[in-house]
Amino acid sequence: MHRSGTSLITGVCNLLGVEIGSNFLEANRDNEKGFWEHRAVVEVHEELLKHLGSGWDDTRILPENWQRREEIKPFKEKLKEIITRDFGNCKLWGIKDPRMVRLLPLWLDVFANSKITPAFIITWRNAASVALSLERRDGFYPEKSLLLWTIYNLEAEKWTRGKARVFLEYDKVIENWRTEFFRAGETLGISWPAATAEEEINRLVLPELKHHAKRELPETQGAKIRSWAEETEKALQSLSCSESPEISAGLDAIYAEITGVDKNALEFLSLWYREATRLHKETARLHGQLGDSYTELHERNLTVGKLGTELHERNLAFIKANADIALLNQRNHDLAQAAEQLNIQLTVIFSSISWRLTKPLRAAKRVWRQMHFLTQLHSYVHAWRVYRYFGFSVLAAHMLQRFRWIKNQLISTRKDYQRWISLYDTMTGERRLVIAKRIAAMPRKPLISVVMPVYNPEQSWLSSAIESVLHQLYPTIELCIADDCSTKPHVRKTLEEYAAKDSRIKIIFREKNGHISEASNSALALAAGEFVALMDHDDVIPEHALYYVAEEINAHPDTDLIYSDEDKIDGDGQRFGAYFKGDFDIDSLFARNIFSHFGIYRRALVEKVGGFRKGFEGSQDYDLLLRCLLHTSPKRIRHITRILYHWRAISGSTATIETNKDYALTNGKKALAEYFSAIGVEAKIENGMRLGFNRIVWPLANEPKAAIIIPTRNGMQLLKKCIESIKEKTEYGNYEIIIVDNQSDDVEAKEYFAELSQEKIAKIIPYDAPFNYSAINNMAAGKTDAEILIFMNNDIEIISPGWLREMAAQAVRQDVGAVGAKLYYPNDTVQHGGVMTGFGAAKDPVAGHLFHALRRSDPGYFGRLVMVQALSGVTAALMAMRKNVFDEIGGFDEKNLSVAFNDVDLCLRIREHGYRIIWTPYAEAYHHESATRGSDLDKNKIERFKREVGYMREKWGKVLDNDPYYNPNLELEHGDFTLAFPPRI
Repeated sequence: MHRSGTSLITGVCNLLGVEIGSNFLEANRDNEKGFWEHRAVVEVHEELLKHLGSGWDDTRILPENWQRREEIKPFKEKLKEIITRDFGNCKLWGIKDPRMVRLLPLWLDVFANSKITPAFIITWRNAASVALSLERRDGFYPEKSLLLWTIYNLEAEKWTRGKARVFLEYDKVIENWRTEFFRAGETLGISWPAATAEEEINRLVLPELKHHAKRELPETQGAKIRSWAEETEKALQSLSCSESPEISAGLDAIYAEITGVDKNALEFLSLWYREATRLHKETARLHGQLGDSYTELHERNLTVGKLGTELHERNLAFIKANADIALLNQRNHDLAQAAEQLNIQLTVIFSSISWRLTKPLRAAKRVWRQMHFLTQLHSYVHAWRVYRYFGFSVLAAHMLQRFRWIKNQLISTRKDYQRWISLYDTMTGERRLVIAKRIAAMPRKPLISVVMPVYNPEQSWLSSAIESVLHQLYPTIELCIADDCSTKPHVRKTLEEYAAKDSRIKIIFREKNGHISEASNSALALAAGEFVALMDHDDVIPEHALYYVAEEINAHPDTDLIYSDEDKIDGDGQRFGAYFKGDFDIDSLFARNIFSHFGIYRRALVEKVGGFRKGFEGSQDYDLLLRCLLHTSPKRIRHITRILYHWRAISGSTATIETNKDYALTNGKKALAEYFSAIGVEAKIENGMRLGFNRIVWPLANEPKAAIIIPTRNGMQLLKKCIESIKEKTEYGNYEIIIVDNQSDDVEAKEYFAELSQEKIAKIIPYDAPFNYSAINNMAAGKTDAEILIFMNNDIEIISPGWLREMAAQAVRQDVGAVGAKLYYPNDTVQHGGVMTGFGAAKDPVAGHLFHALRRSDPGYFGRLVMVQALSGVTAALMAMRKNVFDEIGGFDEKNLSVAFNDVDLCLRIREHGYRIIWTPYAEAYHHESATRGSDLDKNKIERFKREVGYMREKWGKVLDNDPYYNPNLELEHGDFTLAFPPRI
């Protein structure tokens, strides 16, 4: 029956090797894991029920021997056709659709006529849970839900009697799926083909996915219906253990009672249920309107109080402004005098002999800067090649990018950011009005509790923090403050004054200092909101922060965790250091706490994991987040691409130097260690490439075999350097080298191939056709039994001994589809820091490499060059992936992408199949880029390149333009993490 757990059972059957077809109904928010219902079968079932004047939710019993009617024959033929077409060659297959229970007499005829021996897995679930679920989803009254549940289960038992069958209780499967399914296999005489798929099944069978806990039957007006459901549930519990004629006889008696009820009465009941359901919904709607009216009245009262407070504050501000004006007038006078003195000094300097003598040196320095720029052109892309591909406008854009150092010297980053703030992140009266209208139209207004532990902050910063919360445009909030026994007298006074002015403030004054974790828990205990927001006592949030949080919750009601972009604010209120983040990525979180500020948590989830823990001070929010991740999924984690938090940068704060609190780094590693212990992964947590970053060394058992595939044509010296670097600098032992010779005609190269083959250093495979990178690698991948494929260009030079161990350990993770490495030019500038889609100066850009031409030692934007992370793609110049993933997605596209963008397309298809792309800086190599491919100025190559660009734009256009790992507040033309004017949000 619907809502009885059949989707979960079917999903497990599929993972155990049962073929269930492919044309399914789509998953939705109501069932994230999927329904697994064969679309064609469902269509036949619905058409047949409609033909019989019934439906899945009809409580009337179908006429006796309805399946023998002449007009039913076409439906039988349709079902036979589906079975033959979709399962004709399958030994073990199955179909799931709850409607099948009502139509089993027809199916039994179909099976008999097709000489198919069926076995039945009958899934049942606590009647009360199903009734509550149907009430919430469909608005059914309990009487109707219980009657439907009873009829479905009675008919399932009745029509499968004497057949191979097993009864599975949904709750028992959740508790221990292994025991239940292997009991089912033994009962039905089935040996599951994929009995080792435990890890995939564990990801499917999550206890928190159970919609409702097992509960008692509801009190109903229909006592008889309740009695039928109770007796049927007891019988099903017995049948789940063993079968007996007495149980079946008892169920027959119930079925006879239901069948014996006058059909007109049942039809009347059906109409009564429908009307009762309508009235129930209407009552709920009216209650909702009443609640909204109360909320609106409360909000208006709060607004009146707030306006009074603002009037008082403005009077005080007016008095203060007059005093400030007098002070500024005095400062202007002092500055004018100082400027006059400086002008005199500059005149003396410019008139001096030494200034005139050094003029040629200053001019030479400017010339040298221009010449230095010209010597670096080769490290980007040849100017003529860019001109031939894209024209003069794009060439000019690339040259302009290389001259950016002039702009950076004239206009500081802070000035750029201040201009960006004034243009795109400054609230106006018009914008406030728009937000107010959107808030009024929100279907739900969840209460958000801002949790603020306090200990001895400066008075002005504490006041700024509190006022930034109280002045939020979104009104349904509360501020929960726990003072951790502050010793400064102004703290208590300030808190009490604010609490007296605004009823939304809740305060607890702790009697004993307990540090940040215990203080945070005290503040959390005051919270009544559906969501809690973490905030420090000296930081500030903009007035629109909680509005965007509420908007995100309304757009995605299943959200558990939210984080935002952030910046820093100094003691003078100046904003700087904007951190625009990518969408959620678990590997980036392992490297550092990307949530940081502004963290929003579903309160029920925080309470479930026990709140903050003492002993993790400095990383208490990181520890909380990691424990919450154990009970949610990435789909329920949202990223708001707006600056919603201003982190106070003061002396001693981690906002100025992250290593100011060393204990925080230690406790962060401790939290990570406990997380991996909880998920059963024996990973090592080490210091990363930069202080403040973590490195996760993933377990790798038994060194699975890796095949290093290297296409080449001639280029013996380059290939030899590649092979020698693999042999000399690879600590990993279990690998083979496969060289694909693409029509080499150089004698020296052929002799080297023979030498490698004779010494069994590498296998040499010929590819006697024009160059097609995709086809070459597809062919080579089909000629190895290795578990891991390493695609490598012949111009790669390995420089880190642990490269293959790192890439293999990342590649064998079940949710990872491909792994890329950190590649450098021979001059130690970055060639590949991962692939980002949609950036470039071309009219329709496809993708490009991140952090191009940065120094090898540069950490990149907020450390992204020194941390493992998920990205949209990585280059196949050095890429690792499991062979089964490669086979699953069909390898490289050799038809449409013979040379360019085949690796980008491969990565996008990997992501489309649900896997992640990982880039790691712990596998390093030099890349002597495209040294053996010949000239790209050939007309045919240019035309081919343009065709491949066109294909990628046509196939992936919207995906290319919305890279989830590159923030829309950053510009796309150069992909260098500078501010976008304007942003794309």
